Amino acid sequence: MLFQSNRDGSEEIYTINPNGQGVDRLTNNTQLDGEPAWSPDGTKIAFDSHPEGNSDISEIYTMNSNGQGLDRLTNNLKADFGPDWQTLSPPDTTAPTVTSTVPTARAEGVATTVDITAAFSEDMMASTINESTFMLFKKGSTTKIAAALTYDAATKMATLNPTSALQAGVTYKAVLTTGAKDEAGNPLDQNTTNTGLQQKRWVFFTV
Repeated sequence: MLFQSNRDGSEEIYTINPNGQGVDRLTNNTQLDGEPAWSPDGTKIAFDSHPEGNSDISEIYTMNSNGQGLDRLTNNLKADFGPDWQTLSPPDTTAPTVTSTVPTARAEGVATTVDITAAFSEDMMASTINESTFMLFKKGSTTKIAAALTYDAATKMATLNPTSALQAGVTYKAVLTTGAKDEAGNPLDQNTTNTGLQQKRWVFFTV
């Protein structure tokens, strides 16, 4: 635990164990040192200090958790005080996945006027949901079915609307490639247990 105290005659920075034992004085000078704050990783302490007790001037310092490595961050003879470390969220490194589709995988009796949709596990970078990453084919063909493509950020859903009705009695394959990325730039990986990035593929049968 971190605190300030004048127990030794001037305001200094101390640490103490949660049980109240192990008080350790980190600063020892004639300045008034106060308002200490831990860095998020617990390796640094930021605090303000009034030189020679002058309450009109204060500067911001950091030091190591053991009181060593003092570093003065401001030097403008102004009242700089109350430092606070900004706690940052860890970077997003989780790959997005497709959580549901319409039609569902291996669905039978699908109408030839169906729109093909895919819902994602997180917000996606809209520019990466495009004709090169979300495609529809007849199974066994490499020719893409012409379709209008939209992405709704509010629902995290991409939709393919074929420009013409699909053929009846045909197996179709929808593909979302790993070129689709979330807002942090992580590529789609539908199955993280397999080596490499895995695209999302599913088939359905029209009636």
